[in-house]
Order: sequence, then C-alpha cells, then structure tokens
Amino acid sequence: MAETSFKRIAALGLRIFRQFTRDHRTAFLMFASPIIIMSIIAYLLGGPPSRIPFALAKDAAGTSMVYDVLMHGLEDEYRLKLVELEPRDILPAMKGGRIAGALIVHGGSLDDLMEGKGASLELNLEGSDAIATKDLVIIIGGMQKRLLPAIRDVISVAGDQSAKSLTGMELKAKYLYGGEKFTPTDYLAPIILGVVAFVLTFLLTSVSFLRERSSGTLERLLVSPITRLEVILGYLLGFLIFTLLQASIILAFEIWVLKVHYTGSLGLIFVVVVLVTIGASNLGIFLSSFARTELQVAQFMPLVVVPLILVSGVLWSVESMPRWLKPLAYVSPLTWANVALRDVMIKGFAIQAITFPLALLVGFAILFCILGALTIRRQAVN
Repeated sequence: MAETSFKRIAALGLRIFRQFTRDHRTAFLMFASPIIIMSIIAYLLGGPPSRIPFALAKDAAGTSMVYDVLMHGLEDEYRLKLVELEPRDILPAMKGGRIAGALIVHGGSLDDLMEGKGASLELNLEGSDAIATKDLVIIIGGMQKRLLPAIRDVISVAGDQSAKSLTGMELKAKYLYGGEKFTPTDYLAPIILGVVAFVLTFLLTSVSFLRERSSGTLERLLVSPITRLEVILGYLLGFLIFTLLQASIILAFEIWVLKVHYTGSLGLIFVVVVLVTIGASNLGIFLSSFARTELQVAQFMPLVVVPLILVSGVLWSVESMPRWLKPLAYVSPLTWANVALRDVMIKGFAIQAITFPLALLVGFAILFCILGALTIRRQAVN
C-alpha cells in the first residue's frame, strides 16, 4: 500500500484552489451571495418593530368607563397601532386589510358597574396572519386581567364598596378568517407550498437546461428550423410534466398527510402552484444562460432565490420592511404566490378575488419566457 504523501495532497489542494481563482464568476458568487443575504436579514431585523393596526370601539353612545380604561391602557401598548372606529366600520376595515383586529366594548358605564352588571368584550380577529393573531390574543388577554383592578380602584374612589364583588369581564373572540381550529402549520402551509414548489422547480429546470447546453443538444437544435421561442416552449412543456407531478405530490402531502385545513377551492390552489412552477421553470432557463457549471447554477440559489424568499412575506410582512426593500418584494413572484395561496387556503377567496396576483404570476412567467428566448443563443455558444 502506497504511503500517504503530503506533497501530493498539497499539490491536489493547490490545483483545486487555482481552479476556483480562475473561475471569477464562481468566486464572485461565493463571496457576494452571503453578503447580500446577511445584509437583507440585518435590515429586516434591524428596522423598527412592526406595530399591529388595532381598533377599539364601543357599542353605544355615551360614556363607558371600561372603554376609557382600555383606551388608556392600549395607547401605552407599543406593539399596537391604535385606531378608533365605529363598530359598523370594523368588518370592512378588516376585509380591506386596514386593521388586524378590533375590540368592541359592550356596556361598561359607571352606573352599570356600580350595579354589578359588568361589561362584555368582543375581540374580532382578522385571522389570516398567525403571528399578529397570536400577539393580539396575548395582549388583549393580559389587558383584560389588568382591567378589573383598575375598575375596582375607580369605583372605590367613588365610594362604592360593592366593587369588590366584581368577578371579571367576559371576553369573546370572533375570527373573520381561520379560527381556533387553525394550527401554526395551517398558517404556514401556503408559504411552504409556494416556496418548496418554486425552489425545487428552479433547481430541476436550471440544472437540466445547463446539461442540455453542455452536451451540445441545444446547439444542434438551434441549427434546425425550430425557433428560439419554440425551443423554450418545448423545454417548458417537457419540464411542466414533472413540475405538475411535483406540485400534485406537495399539495396532496399537505392536505391528506399533514391534514392542513383549507377553506378555498382545492383546484384553485393547484392552479396557483402550477403558475408558480411555470415561473420558476422559466426563471431557471433564463438564469442558466449565465452559468457554465452546475456549481455556478447552485450559487444562484443564495444570490437570487433566497433573497426572493426573504422579501416575499415569509418571515416578515411586506408592510413592515424597510422602504428600499419593498420594491424588491413587489417584483418577487413568491410575494404574490404567497398572497394568492393565503387568500385561497385561509380566507377562502374565489378566483375573482385573486385575479391581480394571478395576473402578476402569469406576467412573471411570460417575462421570464421571453428573456429565456432572447438569451438562448448565448446559452448555445457559451
């Protein structure tokens, strides 16, 4: 058995290192990608904390001591952006995305409290944002516990010792979307579905198309009567068979194995996922024109795909992002895929209500298809 030679090991290691230094594109991608990702995360984490828009209302005219105590307490709650609304305006405000929730105070005047009638609190939750919904339940639950001692103090000052008989304030929660049966998995399912379909399809398409170019198949096609657009559409059709199967497996696993709750049409969910995979396929074909090796294709994941995921509303809402990042969020197809999937799976929207994100997903797919056709000659000669 030959002895281990550190000289040979060093020579081999030096050769690999020189290969990387000669490949300027790979070297750039290796150093630029982590800087870009860490910069985006730092800006997202370092920005001011996002305040949840929340409304407070009372059901009747006149004074309500409970309402006044709540208003004073909620104004000091730094996690909330307090809005005053009439009860009739709360539902339209939640549907329009202006507020994430609202608290309606029923009764609670000083006379009612001194007579021992108490008050009831109705917590209305928009429900499509799991993080905001959980925070609101915690905040209002804590506020309810602090409310009773404050009311006792006020009534005691008024000289009525019957305040000691106050037991509590009834709190009822109503959900516009979702509900108590929805788990964190249910809220994350639309995001996971879109991201997984996008990432896997991008990798499949970009690597496969690069191999077609490297083997000379693409060059032979281009000397035939077939046009560049026909080549792109033909490859897309071939990849589409696999991506449709992939989308079906992902969706079926979420629905029937993970038991994810959904309220909208299963067929419409599948349509959105298909549009995501078509866009990812076309993006993979386009970006593969700028890669010479599979390693360079892999580097597009942290350089392009990961930033698109970070700004798509997966971990941070688009509204809470720094101003300079919002344009990137709005041009990310994953942002609109997440919007469409959440609207269908959690809110139960029909196709008429998600035409805008669907149109944008179609537009992204067409744009990347055109860009791929324009660069296909470059792919054949590189």
